Amino acid sequence: MQYKVQMSENKLGILDNDDFPVHMIDKNSLPAILKVDGAPCSECIIKLSSSSYINMGLLYKIAYHIQRNFPENEIDWFTTFYHIEKSDYLEAAFRFKALLEGVSDDIRNEDRLEEMTDFLENDPVDDVDTKILKIVMMNLICYKVITR
Repeated sequence: MQYKVQMSENKLGILDNDDFPVHMIDKNSLPAILKVDGAPCSECIIKLSSSSYINMGLLYKIAYHIQRNFPENEIDWFTTFYHIEKSDYLEAAFRFKALLEGVSDDIRNEDRLEEMTDFLENDPVDDVDTKILKIVMMNLICYKVITR
């Protein structure tokens, strides 16, 4: 399901296709900071990253709204998303490894093939950090969280 983000006067809402609110966040909590490796990261984004219904694109859209409404914030968007993207990337790598080894018997062969193809098309590289750094920078610019 595709969700959208909408900011009201006092809430940020995550809405479904019928504009039904799936999750609401108090606007005052949006610029909250959580220290990660000494860097001021977005507490909201870090917490939402573990939600099963929120994909990476939605996290970047939420970050856009936070930055737009609180431009004076001290959030280090790069560090915030670096940790989330790295976790996501490594999870896909381990899932891919399990698929190759045939560990996941509950997954149909067609699904295995599709998942392996998707992962390979994302150009896995030996230097994971460089790959993730590029992903984060590209997404921060594309979603207009930061500008060049």
